[in-house]
Amino acid sequence: MSKLYVRLYTGFFTHRKTLRLKAAIGTDAFWIPQRIWAYAVENQPDGDFSNYTAEEIASLIGYIGDASKMLEALLKAGFMDEAPLRIHDWGEHNSYHKTFSDRAKKAADARWAKKSPSTPSPNTEKDSGEGKGASIATSNASSIPPVIRVSHEKELIRVGNELEKMGQLSDHDKGSKKYNRHIELTARQIELRKLLGVTA
Repeated sequence: MSKLYVRLYTGFFTHRKTLRLKAAIGTDAFWIPQRIWAYAVENQPDGDFSNYTAEEIASLIGYIGDASKMLEALLKAGFMDEAPLRIHDWGEHNSYHKTFSDRAKKAADARWAKKSPSTPSPNTEKDSGEGKGASIATSNASSIPPVIRVSHEKELIRVGNELEKMGQLSDHDKGSKKYNRHIELTARQIELRKLLGVTA
């Protein structure tokens, strides 16, 4: 369980923005903003969602209604800003998450820069020949620049979290949106694991 947190003012539930959102999408208004904020803390600490579609945001927070209507309501109510798409006033209320994320990234970059190139494992041929997935030492993961590696690691965590929320592939009807998304995420997870040299 994450030990991070977001600030929630006690007046949130009676604030006019919340009531506007409730008028547009119903009582889901009382949990959607917090789920977006919680996701942002762990995955988008700058509050920027410009690379996300409405459907992706809905899927990530577990909203099963009309994703476009949800996003439009969040924009109209003032919880999100458009162009670029981001959480309204995120920097003012939760900028410390970006600060901590930047520090962690800087520290990770420094650690990776200090590490010398890894020596080949004695099991290099065995690992690659049997198709069991490369170990970290035998993969070309060490050749990935630190910044890109950190980005891949974050994406792998995000993909894993989304897959965990979706449950098993058999939980969805074949050919459905969720079924296809599950297959897409699984393929991306495998690809990222190979790039990072994580044994499958």
